[in-house]
Amino acid sequence: MKKTYLKGRILACIIDYTIIFGFMWTYLIMFGTLTEGGGYKAEGLIALPIPLFWLVATVGVEQLMGATIGNGIAG
Repeated sequence: MKKTYLKGRILACIIDYTIIFGFMWTYLIMFGTLTEGGGYKAEGLIALPIPLFWLVATVGVEQLMGATIGNGIAG
């Protein structure tokens, strides 16, 4: 495996998961419950959009566009 190819894949992964974790963080702050420790949590059906977003952002986008958002940017 060429080093430049590996760097592109790592960059694509960082971009994709920055988008996914950014959504998760924003969603938990907006719709989650504040815990005693100062964090946020989502339980039950309210937590379902988080894995659904992951599924759409990775598998769904790749099926529709041929690449994830990170792969499209990183090349």
